[in-house]
Amino acid sequence: MYEQVVTVRLVGYPRVSTRGQIRADVSLPNQDREIRAWARRKGHRIVGMFPEGRSGALDLDDRVALTAAVDMIAAGKAEGLVCYSLDRLAREITVQEAILAAVWEAGGRVFTTDHGEVLQDDPDDPMRTGMRKMAGIMYELDRLFVVARLRRGRRLKAEQGGFAGGGIRYGFTTERKQLVPDQAERQVARRIRRLHRGACPSARSPTSSTLSRSQPSAAGLAPHHRRPSPPKDNVNTFWQAVIAALPVLVTGRIAWTRTSRLQRTINRNLDLLGRLPAEHSNRVALEAHNGSCWSCSFAGSSHVSGRLPRQESPSASSPG
Repeated sequence: MYEQVVTVRLVGYPRVSTRGQIRADVSLPNQDREIRAWARRKGHRIVGMFPEGRSGALDLDDRVALTAAVDMIAAGKAEGLVCYSLDRLAREITVQEAILAAVWEAGGRVFTTDHGEVLQDDPDDPMRTGMRKMAGIMYELDRLFVVARLRRGRRLKAEQGGFAGGGIRYGFTTERKQLVPDQAERQVARRIRRLHRGACPSARSPTSSTLSRSQPSAAGLAPHHRRPSPPKDNVNTFWQAVIAALPVLVTGRIAWTRTSRLQRTINRNLDLLGRLPAEHSNRVALEAHNGSCWSCSFAGSSHVSGRLPRQESPSASSPG
């Protein structure tokens, strides 16, 4: 008796940890080939392939390709997911269990090319769950060992003066994982330093303000830049303008003060004259005090003070 083979429509999920591995084009084609070969041996059909270059410690929401594969299963266009091995699905135990639960909830099945189907939890078989989780813990432990080894290597390389990754200083580039000078950027850096020192007449060139990366010196260290002091000619011109404007400001203040005082005096005299009768003795003294300003008469005083002369009231004819 031959065992009946049930064809299952599957979506493949080959994964590498970084986009750089995708550009290297080494691991993904190998995983793709192994997944298709396994499906042919088992009699299954691959209806989609979703390669991805993301870390195995990322959740389902952070993986675009894996999310699309699960959505295809949920839509009924596929019946399961197959990956090269369980560590290609996740490298962290919590992430592994969350992705498996999402596929099972969508009504799909999960397969690996090395161990076949990853079965769902069975209350009567706790060893199934324990062995799956134990495998996930070992995958996570292996990833942590790799991360620690890489950190030690980068730290040792940095202590030896090599390039250990991260941002590249302005004026340098990488060649075969080593820092080498970039002559074009170093020429721009030298010009920026000359502009800061004031050695070039175009000291306000926008070049120095548009570059946001640090400029290393010839020894590879960023120089200490200070804001250049304003030219002495500009300072002298400023104080000359201030000194020249002082007489004008003082004269205008004095003239304004005198005019205001004169207006107050005229207004006060006009008020007194409006209340005094024509034959009162003090009226002659007020007219003499006004002098030449009184010669403007009442019409002239209204122009100076902005007020109209008062009309004599009948009650003002009495003295006192």
